[in-house]
Amino acid sequence: MTQIAVHTGELYVTDYQAQAIRRTSKFDGTMSNLIAAINHAAGSGSTYSTNTPVNPFVTAGGLTNHAFTVAAKATGISGNSIATTNQSVNLTWNGHATLTGGVNYVAAITNISNVT
Repeated sequence: MTQIAVHTGELYVTDYQAQAIRRTSKFDGTMSNLIAAINHAAGSGSTYSTNTPVNPFVTAGGLTNHAFTVAAKATGISGNSIATTNQSVNLTWNGHATLTGGVNYVAAITNISNVT
C-alpha cells in the first residue's frame, strides 16, 4: 500500500522524500496537498515529492468542509478491503480500519424514445 507522510514545518519537499507532502500554515492547504499527492496531480516537487508514485488503489475527491473522500479504484465492494492507517492525532479515518461504504457498480441505462 502506498503511504503518504505529512512533514511538519517543511518549506519545500525534496526529491528524496518519497510519499511526502508539504504542510502549509492552513489545514485546508495541507489537505489540498495531500489530495494532489494521492491523485498525482499538479504540484509534484513543490506540494508533494516527485518520488511519490501514483496511488494504485484509490483516488481522492475534492476538499469540502475540511475533509475529502477517498474512493477505491477497484469496482464493487472489493474496495472495502483496502486498509487505512493513521499515525496522526490531527487526522482520522472515522474509526475505520478499511475503506467503507463501497457498493457494487450499477451500469448506466439510456432510454431512447422516438421523437416525431
